[in-house]
Amino acid sequence: GRCFTFWYNMWHPNVGKLNLLRRVNNGSRSVLWSREGPQGKDWKQGKVELHSEDPHQLVFEAILNTPNPGMIAVDNFNLTDSQCDNEKVCTFESGSCGWQLHNWERTSGSSVVLPQSDYSTQSPSGSFALVRSPSGRMVSPQGWYDTSRHKCLRFWYFISGSTVEALNVTLASDEGPEESLWSVTTTEVPMRRWFSAAVSLPNSKGVVTMVFEGTTSGDPGTAVAVDDISLSEKTCPSPGSCTFEEDMCNWYNNRDLSYAQWYRHRGSTVSNSTGVERDHTLGTEDGFYLLLDAEDLSKFRFGSLQSQVLSLGPNVCFRLYYFMKQQSGAFLGVSFVDETGLSSGQPVVVEGNVTNEWSLFSVERSDAPSKFSIVIIGRTGRGASDVAIDDIDVRSGKCDVPSPPTSSPQPGSTASVASTTVAVPEAPTTLKAPVTSVTDEPWPTAEVPSETTAGAPPTRPPLQCNRGYFNCRDDSTCIPAVLLCDGVRDCPNGLDENCGGISLCKEDEFFCASRSPSACLPRSLLCDGREDCSDGSDEALCRVCPRFFCRNDAICGWTSRAPYPGCDCKDGYKGRRCELPDIGKVEEVVAGPSSNGNIVTGIVIVLVVIVLAVVLAIFFVKRRRVSQSQNSPVFLDNPSYDASTDRTRLFN
Repeated sequence: GRCFTFWYNMWHPNVGKLNLLRRVNNGSRSVLWSREGPQGKDWKQGKVELHSEDPHQLVFEAILNTPNPGMIAVDNFNLTDSQCDNEKVCTFESGSCGWQLHNWERTSGSSVVLPQSDYSTQSPSGSFALVRSPSGRMVSPQGWYDTSRHKCLRFWYFISGSTVEALNVTLASDEGPEESLWSVTTTEVPMRRWFSAAVSLPNSKGVVTMVFEGTTSGDPGTAVAVDDISLSEKTCPSPGSCTFEEDMCNWYNNRDLSYAQWYRHRGSTVSNSTGVERDHTLGTEDGFYLLLDAEDLSKFRFGSLQSQVLSLGPNVCFRLYYFMKQQSGAFLGVSFVDETGLSSGQPVVVEGNVTNEWSLFSVERSDAPSKFSIVIIGRTGRGASDVAIDDIDVRSGKCDVPSPPTSSPQPGSTASVASTTVAVPEAPTTLKAPVTSVTDEPWPTAEVPSETTAGAPPTRPPLQCNRGYFNCRDDSTCIPAVLLCDGVRDCPNGLDENCGGISLCKEDEFFCASRSPSACLPRSLLCDGREDCSDGSDEALCRVCPRFFCRNDAICGWTSRAPYPGCDCKDGYKGRRCELPDIGKVEEVVAGPSSNGNIVTGIVIVLVVIVLAVVLAIFFVKRRRVSQSQNSPVFLDNPSYDASTDRTRLFN
C-alpha cells in the first residue's frame, strides 16, 4: 500500500465540508476521507492508505456553506510507497494490527449497513472491526503493553440496536479470573454515532491480554464496532473530568450542525473581543481549552456539549472554569440527564464574568440519578463574544468550596464573585418530574418508591409532579402545564387536550392553567424570571428545548431574550409547534408544473373552502356554548386517578 498525507485548515467553525475523493477512468468517484464541522484553528494532518493498483486520480472537494463567508485550505501533499505511520494507533486500515479476531471481522462502511463510515477517515471506505452475531472476542497481541505500569486504553466505538447489543472490555490474566474493566449498552448511547472511550489499565503480574467482547443479535439496524485503538503512557482522566490538553475526554457535541459546535482551541480567539489569551490548566498560550466560537457559521448561536454516562451519584460535585465577556448576552447552562434521556433537576445558568479572567462555576447535587450524563449549553454573545470553558471536574461528594447561593442566577444578572457555586436543593421523598427531555417522548417519570409494612401488600402512591407541571393521571407522566389546551397532544392519553368548550388564547397569549390572575396572559411574561401564573407554569419550560416540543421534524430553538422554546417549521407545516399542515404549501407541491395543474389546483381550492367552512361552523358552535357557560375555565376539584380519560374533562 501507499500513504498519502496532507495538511488542512477549516478556519471558521461549520464553514462546510472537505472530502478527498478517488476518481477512476470511467468517471466514478469514491470518498476516501472526509471532515465536517469545527476542526479548530490549527493546521491538522490528514492520512489516507491507498491500496488500489488501478489508475486513478485524487481529488479534493471543498463544499462551503453559502451564503456565509468561510475558508477551507489544504497544503503539503506527500505520497510514499509505504504504509502510513499511525503513531501506535490501530486504525484497521492496513490490517488488524496483531489483534486476534474471534468472530469479529475487519470491514468498511461500504460493505455493511452500519456503521456507514469508520472514525479514522470518516468515509465509507475506511476500515474498522465489527462483531458478528451472536458474539465475538477481539484479543490483543501478547506483550501488548507493560503490565508493571498503569496505562490508558483509548478507542472509538459504535453501538446500535436493542438491549441485546453490548460491548465489554476485560483483562485476561493467567494469574486469576477475567476482570471486567468497562462496558456499554445501547441504552447508554441511543444515538448512532462514533463515541470515544478511555479505560484505565491497572498494573498486573503474569501474562495479560486485553479483550473486546461484543454481543449482537444480527438484526437489521444493529451493530457493535471498534476503531482507532491506542495505548497511552498517561493516566486516563477521571470519568467526566477533562483538561482538554489531549482530547475532549468523551465529551461530544450535538452533531446537528445547525447548532454551534464546541472545539479545542489554544491562544487568543479570532475575534480577540472575549479577552481570553491562555488556558486555565497551564496558564499559557500553548494550553488547550474548549471554545464556543462567535465566528461559528451555524444557524443557531448556542451549542450543546454532553458527557459520557457517569455513575457517581447521588452526591455529585461538578465544576468548571469559564471565560465570557461581561454584559455581552453570552451565558452558560448546566443540567443533569438520566439514562433514559430525561433532564433531572433544574438547569443552572450563569452569565458573563465580572472580572476579565477565568472564573469558577460549580454545581452540587445530592439527588443525582444512579446513571446520568451532564449537558453544558452555551450561547455566544453580542459583539463577537465567545464562550470558553476549561478544567471540568466531576466527582462524588460535595464541592470543597463555599456554596452561598442556593438558586440559579436569574437571566440578565451576572455573577457577583469570581467563584460561583450553586447547590441544587435536595429532592423530596416523592420523585419529581424532569424539567426537559432530550428524547422525542413526553416527560415520563419513574415509578415512585414506597415503604410498606411487613405483610402488607405493596401500594403505589399517586404520582406527584413538579410545581408548574400537570399530572396526566396515567400514574407515569407529567407535562408542563403551559402546554395544556394548546392544540397539541402531549399526554399519552390525550388528557391535556380534553379541554371542554374553553376558547383558545390569542396568538400573542399563552394559557395559564391556574386561571390566576387570568386564563390568558401575554406571551411576553413567559420565562421572564417571575411567576405570573399562580401555579408557576409560566416559568416551568425555560431555556430548554425538548426534541418532542416541535413536531414534524421542525427545529427547536430559543434565545436569551426569548428563553421559551420556539419552532422553525419545515415546508408544509405551520403552527406554534409546527403541528398543522400548511395547506398553501401542500397546494404548491400538489399542483406543480404538470399539465393537470389547473385541475388539481381547483380541487385543492374546493377542499380548502370545505375545510374552512367546517372549521368556522365548529368555531361558532363552540363560541356559543362558551358564552352560555362561565367565562373562566374551572379545574376539576377532585380528579379521579382511575377515571376513564374519554369521559374526563379538564375544564367545563
